[in-house]
Amino acid sequence: MLITGKELLDLGFEEGPAIGEALNIIKAIQWKKSKKELLDKFKKVLNMPRNFTQDAQFASLAQVLLLPKPENEFKKLKEQADPYQLYGA
Repeated sequence: MLITGKELLDLGFEEGPAIGEALNIIKAIQWKKSKKELLDKFKKVLNMPRNFTQDAQFASLAQVLLLPKPENEFKKLKEQADPYQLYGA
């Protein structure tokens, strides 16, 4: 059985590069372990990625999870609008 991105989101993964890396790992090892074993392992990697930086199968995912997250992608709006000139009024 294939693990889906939705199942990874339900585990607590955030949308972004980590989901893509996890799906790549799933493609490579899905037939070697049961779905439950894989989901348990992904949960462990998600909770403690530092413990998996040397793991042969999950190191790439651990490294992606350890990357700093962007603080805030939205710019704060100005309190006052910049002055501007009206033409043709």
